[in-house]
Amino acid sequence: ELFNWEEKKARSGKRVGTKVRGSGVGVSAFSGGSTGFDALFIIKPDGRIQFQSGIGNLGTHSVIDVHRVAAEMLDVPWEQCDVEFGNTSKGLPWTCVSAGSQTTHAMTRAAHAAATDAIAKLQEIAAKTKGGSPAAYKVAGGKVSGPGGSMTLAQAAQKAIELGGKFDGHELPADINSFTKTSAALHVGKGLMAVAKDNYPRDGQTQSFTVGFAEVEVDVETGKWAILEFAAIAELTATTYLAEGYGDESYESTLRDVAGRARAATVLVAVIGGEVVGSVAVATRGGTYAEMAAPGEAVIRMLVVGPAARGSGAGTALVQACLDAALADGCEVVRLSTQATMTAAHRIYDRVGFIRTPERDWEPVPGLQLLTYELLLGWCDLCGEPGVHPTCRRARELEPPRYCPRCRRRMVVQVTPTDWTARCVEHGLTSSTA
Repeated sequence: ELFNWEEKKARSGKRVGTKVRGSGVGVSAFSGGSTGFDALFIIKPDGRIQFQSGIGNLGTHSVIDVHRVAAEMLDVPWEQCDVEFGNTSKGLPWTCVSAGSQTTHAMTRAAHAAATDAIAKLQEIAAKTKGGSPAAYKVAGGKVSGPGGSMTLAQAAQKAIELGGKFDGHELPADINSFTKTSAALHVGKGLMAVAKDNYPRDGQTQSFTVGFAEVEVDVETGKWAILEFAAIAELTATTYLAEGYGDESYESTLRDVAGRARAATVLVAVIGGEVVGSVAVATRGGTYAEMAAPGEAVIRMLVVGPAARGSGAGTALVQACLDAALADGCEVVRLSTQATMTAAHRIYDRVGFIRTPERDWEPVPGLQLLTYELLLGWCDLCGEPGVHPTCRRARELEPPRYCPRCRRRMVVQVTPTDWTARCVEHGLTSSTA
């Protein structure tokens, strides 16, 4: 659908003058996951869910997202959950290697197993407390409910501590890894402990798939060929920049060299109604397109939106996609350079959260002054999710932060009629007057 396959297939093979277009698809499969690992989380007496994640943070979000299946099974909002990761002294379970699809497959299965364990324990606690059969109780909406009444997860967690044994981690499953047993010992008595090994069956090997589409135009007389999507980006970028005075003929070859940008950076496009209306490049791993950047810093280059698409949100979406790409590649800072007359782009940068860094302004060629901006990446201090969110930034103009942007811990917030303070147990105090 995104490629408009039916439309491109209909014109594939038709000759126009000396040129013929063709469309194709490439598929690749590879081993995508293993089994047999452990998961561990705590339902705490305050009702929050604390997931212990042994996954390395490679910027792919799997360190956090694999645990969402457990939140969904318990029917609790993700805002009610915390994730501990990054240091084995925090008591983390036995986990597979951190490798994208491998991790997603193995650790989502393990999280599912731990959630199944949690649900069984919640049902049993409710039956012991309220009477009846555990199977008659259901876990939903932050409660466990059945014929004898209901308990909140917070109440069930407190009861788990009172009951002890398997409910609060004093007794552990025999089949979990010894590493997980050592980690679980650090969390005994803190609430209801859910811990389990992925023992689910699997028929054969799990595969991951990647699919790529392309439309190519070949001149049958000269043998020259072009990838048309690249051609569309080159034409849009060069035409817009030159028409609006952001370069001259000496710069045109660089503007049209989309293939060169794709080799050195990630090229993103905005498509509306099947037409490419915008493009941008983001360099996240150094190289020729990472101007004025240090290791761990990403650079946004050559943002363009066609005049007819301005006001559609395409420019903001492209910049946000750059931030997502930078975060996924582990970057901590995003930088960009812009001309003073690119005022429409400046409004996007301000809206998304970039700040001016005038001390870094520079001239790539004599007489061309470039203004510079930067944005620090991390956790959103309002919703606690990775990245930078325009909606949250607007809300933060009126509200204090809730999460530490450096470690994602919930902060202790105090509000007075004139100001507010927010304290992270690890990174200290911030305030509205800071």
